[in-house]
Amino acid sequence: MKNIIHKTLTQKGVIIHLLIMSILVPLVYLVPKWLGIENYPGILPWDTAWYHDIMTNGYLYSSNNQSNVAFFPLFPYVWKYTSESTVFISILNAVIFITGFLVLSLNFKFNNRQQLLYLSSASLFFCYIPYSESLFFLGTSLMLVGMNNNKLWIAILGILITGITRSVSIIFTPIFIFIFSLQLT
Repeated sequence: MKNIIHKTLTQKGVIIHLLIMSILVPLVYLVPKWLGIENYPGILPWDTAWYHDIMTNGYLYSSNNQSNVAFFPLFPYVWKYTSESTVFISILNAVIFITGFLVLSLNFKFNNRQQLLYLSSASLFFCYIPYSESLFFLGTSLMLVGMNNNKLWIAILGILITGITRSVSIIFTPIFIFIFSLQLT
């Protein structure tokens, strides 16, 4: 009985954790408005501004100024074709992250304590704002699940997603080819 209660509380803890993050992140946008702070830029001054620039103007190179060419295209184009709202893309990012986490968690059979531990990383905040981290996380999750289950097409889909999301895919691809070739022999 004690084990069932513990398991139920831990499952509820995972759900509550996800709900809290899903509620707190939009507050980054809303609280300054509620407080009457005008011209609050929110998170736009950081990398979000670069993604927003790509979304609205495409890629522009300038030899005299900073350019947006260092950012990979998947996230700004997903943002462009779904909505131009920073709140909407943040919610979509949360859904993408949660999907990736569920895929990973179900495949590797994380117990509830492991799920809570993994979800408690402060850096996961970036999966809830207009950054490419949630798409990269989904792609990486698919790659790992594909490799774990010897499903080449799932692993390749994951590599394709990571490859057009972040530059680290340059490292992922040769490692994937090496590991998958070892599995074939």
